[in-house]
Amino acid sequence: RYGGDWGGWVFDIAVGDDVALLAFGRLIAIDILDINEPWEFEHNLNDELRNITGVEIVNNMAYLANSGNNAELIIVDISDLNNFEVVSRTEGPFGSMKFVTVSGDYAVLGSDRYVFRFDVGDPENPEYLGAYVTEDLIRDIALSEQFLYLAVSEDGVLMLDISDPEDFIEAGFYNTDGKAWDIELGHNIIIVADDTNVGIYENTL
Repeated sequence: RYGGDWGGWVFDIAVGDDVALLAFGRLIAIDILDINEPWEFEHNLNDELRNITGVEIVNNMAYLANSGNNAELIIVDISDLNNFEVVSRTEGPFGSMKFVTVSGDYAVLGSDRYVFRFDVGDPENPEYLGAYVTEDLIRDIALSEQFLYLAVSEDGVLMLDISDPEDFIEAGFYNTDGKAWDIELGHNIIIVADDTNVGIYENTL
């Protein structure tokens, strides 16, 4: 167990091989190489990264959602814990960016009623591919190779086919018992936390 006196909300967390990153407005880094003695360290980008509300780690790269006035996808090389390096900063087309999820060569960022897709096959030069707009508020997002899953509050779970890199196609939805808040993916299952319970669903497509 590890606790920090941060005085506010932790919006998101991602775990790598030897570090955990917490999105707390600023980016908090915790060394977990010795899981019995985790410790927070002040990384070299502590003063540069602000308004971070989403984080994901893939292959020693951290993908950050900056929800400030200049909303950005920020990609950071975290392979050297003593020297985090910003690889790229890509401004979003509009709106803010609160969530981020990554699968393969694609990253999707979301906020409020929008999701934005980027090709991050070249982390130094992400390419914006397109956006999708929902009718209800997006609370969380999850990405697989073929589908994007949205937890959209009172509308439950919306599933979008993203096999075409430049298009989002509605593939299905499930109206959960309560407002959908959080979503995670397992082996062909979808785990959704709403304000009444945690549901486990199977993708039959």
